[in-house]
Amino acid sequence: MSLFSIFSKRKVHLEIHDHVIRYVDAKQPSLQSIKAAGEKHLPPGMIKGGKIADRDQLSIILDQCVDEWKIKRRPVQFLVPDGVVVVRQVEIERDIPDDEVKGHLYLKIGTDIHLPFEDPVIDWVPFTTNPEADGRKVLIFAAPEHVVADYAALFGEVKLTPVAADLSALALYRFWHALGRSRATEHVLCLQCNGQTVNASIFHGHQLIFSRHMTLDLDPRQWQVQTDELGHLRYAWTGDRGTLEEAWQNALAELERIMNFYRFTMNQGQGVTRFLIAGDSPYQGRLARDLESSFEWPVEILDNADCVTTTGEAVPPCFYTLLGLVLKEVN
Repeated sequence: MSLFSIFSKRKVHLEIHDHVIRYVDAKQPSLQSIKAAGEKHLPPGMIKGGKIADRDQLSIILDQCVDEWKIKRRPVQFLVPDGVVVVRQVEIERDIPDDEVKGHLYLKIGTDIHLPFEDPVIDWVPFTTNPEADGRKVLIFAAPEHVVADYAALFGEVKLTPVAADLSALALYRFWHALGRSRATEHVLCLQCNGQTVNASIFHGHQLIFSRHMTLDLDPRQWQVQTDELGHLRYAWTGDRGTLEEAWQNALAELERIMNFYRFTMNQGQGVTRFLIAGDSPYQGRLARDLESSFEWPVEILDNADCVTTTGEAVPPCFYTLLGLVLKEVN
């Protein structure tokens, strides 16, 4: 199964985290065609680290969502859970035709390409390469085939047809770029804070360069979920504040290591020049303040895109990554 499949019908768009399922329904790949958006909280234990843990209960919940959202028998694009995705730069021979690259990459697994799991599903995109170099670089996206297949089978059980998948980092950047806020010259560290995870991705020249997924060492049962007056989910930490503080400090330390690795190992001394924060974490503001106090570069919280449905309802910021998936054109 390819991470980037082909289909032509109108699609619904799904995002599944350990703690929530979200959907966006759109008539076409345009921010002006959003018909509806919705979400459903998942109890702890349904999904762990992006992998389905309680299939029976998850199937029941997803089936209820499909009925409630009126999306049965629709083709679906979905975001592969960040926790199972590996992103790598790989150099291949320059004369390999594009239609043979994927097969060539599979042959290199285990020898030149080392992944933290067996039996991967792989896709790739071209990467900016020095035209005078002997080879060319490509960016590969890999995930365990059984995990992607589990989600595809789950969608089939609830009368959805999986037709394409994407990475959340690519979808978020696609949305931000559509807003006209991205700059090719900047080195942007995108921080997607969802539940108790942080997905850190660096973009330059409108290309994904690096990605790292982090899980905060917190008990998922200590998050309280509430529904506001508009029916949107809100999360709050109810556990020990010292535990939460330690988890955030560890995450900040890891982010600094990521930035140093990018600057000195990958990029000849050129480091991150902007931070972009998105997601559903109630502590995005806290993260932004910490970054502003520790680094000199501008910090943007992506929470003010003013997106609305075709009926005039505001689309909350936690759906912005899915709006980027809407913009993915699959011919």
